[in-house]
Amino acid sequence: MALNTSLPNPLRKSARRYAGQSSEERQRERRKRLMNTAFELFTSDGYQNTTVERICSEAKVTTRHFYQHFRNREALLEALLARLREEVTAVVLNAMEKRSDPMQRAMLTVQAFVDYYLGDPRRARIGSVESVGVSPRLEALRRKSVRQFAQLITIAANDLVAAGQLPDRDYHLPAVALVGATHELIAEWLTGDTGLDAAAISREVSGMFEALIVGARELGTTPR
Repeated sequence: MALNTSLPNPLRKSARRYAGQSSEERQRERRKRLMNTAFELFTSDGYQNTTVERICSEAKVTTRHFYQHFRNREALLEALLARLREEVTAVVLNAMEKRSDPMQRAMLTVQAFVDYYLGDPRRARIGSVESVGVSPRLEALRRKSVRQFAQLITIAANDLVAAGQLPDRDYHLPAVALVGATHELIAEWLTGDTGLDAAAISREVSGMFEALIVGARELGTTPR
């Protein structure tokens, strides 16, 4: 007599779960542990000083499982950068929605970006120090992040144009310059040599943005 394979098989079900977790849940949990551990080690000991073996040992994950999630250590750093980019974008967009006044919205855009990184120096270290000069691929991703946030600043500037508070010109390059200067200022702050706290650095960046606005008003319009 043929077996009815449509009936539930308790042995098959138990094989898919271990310690109350499915295979997919265990994979997600291992990936999360690897990323969180790398986040701590890259920001305390430095990316160049942290090996895959050290990450696996601290995360209690085998190297075999590591390479199931990441092709190498650089790919793990890339994943951390992507996570930071997603988080800071969400923070900035949320800040932009809180004000209807174009100038206040523009200032909040810049301030939210800076405060996200300064609120946790580990984020700042990943974004402005440890990911610099690693490889051409990582540099391309960093450039993508710079352009992405510069685009948000450009949108805020264009709102000021529409409100008649700024001349009509292309604000992309000034926005890129502001983002680049912000990363350099944060990197300098991380050295501890500035003697300034996070609030002071945030004010410095806000001042740079205000200077950008004043300069744009003096320059007037330029071809787009």
